Amino acid sequence: MLKRVLILSGEASGDHHAAELVKATFAINPDIYFFGMGGENMRAAGVDIVVDAKDMAVVGAIGRGNANASIPSENASTKC
Repeated sequence: MLKRVLILSGEASGDHHAAELVKATFAINPDIYFFGMGGENMRAAGVDIVVDAKDMAVVGAIGRGNANASIPSENASTKC
């Protein structure tokens, strides 16, 4: 029976390390189906990318946009 493995990565270094893991796993057992979220490295290693990480990536203060809107400041309850 074919084993199915969900593997997720949301940024470049994770994509690289996940791809290396997939390649090493295929060397031991090529009859495994990897699928999940990742980038070009994982795709090249043989992962069926169902969600491209570049569509989900949020990096730095500029990329966060309104992400801070739902995170209260540590001083939000402090009255001056």
